[in-house]
Amino acid sequence: MELSTRVGVVGLMAAFASPLAAQQPAANPASPSAGISGFLAMNWGATGKDVLNAYGEPLMDQVMPDSVRVIVYKDNVLAKSVLALFYLDRAKGLVKGVYSASYGDGSDCETVFQKFRTFVQRLNPSIKPQETRRHDDPTVAFCDAAAAGKAAWSTVWTEPLTGNSVHLTLEPEEKHVEVAYQTRAFKPVTQ
Repeated sequence: MELSTRVGVVGLMAAFASPLAAQQPAANPASPSAGISGFLAMNWGATGKDVLNAYGEPLMDQVMPDSVRVIVYKDNVLAKSVLALFYLDRAKGLVKGVYSASYGDGSDCETVFQKFRTFVQRLNPSIKPQETRRHDDPTVAFCDAAAAGKAAWSTVWTEPLTGNSVHLTLEPEEKHVEVAYQTRAFKPVTQ
């Protein structure tokens, strides 16, 4: 996850954990036949005005130091409270969208990861994902090993023709799973 994403996401998750503060976007994720053509009901290239018109008042609307505008809403996906982050490039519009779903103790990191893995695969059945799972200390439960930096898990779906992709990543240091939809035009922040 880029530095600009980390700024405020953890604080937002804690500050807006109450269901009373939830913003519920009206649209559902794209249909399976649409491919990776955007995030939620917004196509790549959508403007900030398009996002605000579709979803209303956000939890956060901020231009980051790298000039990318980030608009954040609270949503509910797969019976999980998530943050939905829209990344808008000044010239290219929407270039990335992220679900950030927290998980609890025990094996919940694997449960949440698997739910989102199944969800993304169902939306993109023709794309074969590239999966990496590392578990350096099999004497320790996977989620405990991940929390100690001794396990990791990620899955990436990339459309061959467009280069658009979905990155599913376990983020144990923040106790959440990140699902990042991005267009080929998205350029990550270099650190």
